Amino acid sequence: MCGATSAITIGTRAVVNCRLPRSHREAAKKQWQCPSQDNIADLIIGYLQLALAAALNRGSTSTHNDESSFHLQHPMSTNNTVSKGACLGGAAFKQVAEEPVTAWTWENGGKKGFTSTQPGAGINLAIGTSLTGDTEQAAVIGIGLVRSHHSMGQAQASCITGCTCNTVTWDLHHRQPVTQTYWHYLQGTITPKCIVRLTILNTTSTGQHKVKVDSIFVAPGVTNAKLFGTQGHLGAVA
Repeated sequence: MCGATSAITIGTRAVVNCRLPRSHREAAKKQWQCPSQDNIADLIIGYLQLALAAALNRGSTSTHNDESSFHLQHPMSTNNTVSKGACLGGAAFKQVAEEPVTAWTWENGGKKGFTSTQPGAGINLAIGTSLTGDTEQAAVIGIGLVRSHHSMGQAQASCITGCTCNTVTWDLHHRQPVTQTYWHYLQGTITPKCIVRLTILNTTSTGQHKVKVDSIFVAPGVTNAKLFGTQGHLGAVA
């Protein structure tokens, strides 16, 4: 909820300027020691006001495709541009798997994804233009793999054609009493014909070999996978 509000008139339209009450702002400063939060809030509010004013002033003859009257400003931070990549999960992820898919089962119920318990089983993930764009470029590839405290095996991912990346091995067993999807990263160079292969290894720390993959994303133009952290979980139960 907002505290006191004031109306700022732009042309013939009124735009509401909403700020937290002073008592809340002072309390937040003491708790988080963040004296610049008012500046950040004002920056966001001001930008929203500009965007709303531009949208309202287009008039009834404008179309949804007319973006000439208002454009995003250049980012304040160097190279902090909008990514052209994409993320696929659920039913859309099924289309990424290159046929034929053997030794892997597609699970429709609950959390959708491909599952296998067979050591040596591999699945090719074809990353097309919907994820990569049309040109060769540096990128980070994220693969959504389920981690759990029981039954999980180990998997290896590598780029086999149309791209180059570091080959990485992951142990999908962890001690936390949860079963959850986590991002696992590859870093390299991709093209629209990139294929990444995921293989279940013979080695295991649990005595079992279950691997489940349920999503993938590509971040073109990113040259450092560490920007995404070590393993940021999706919060999706397998």
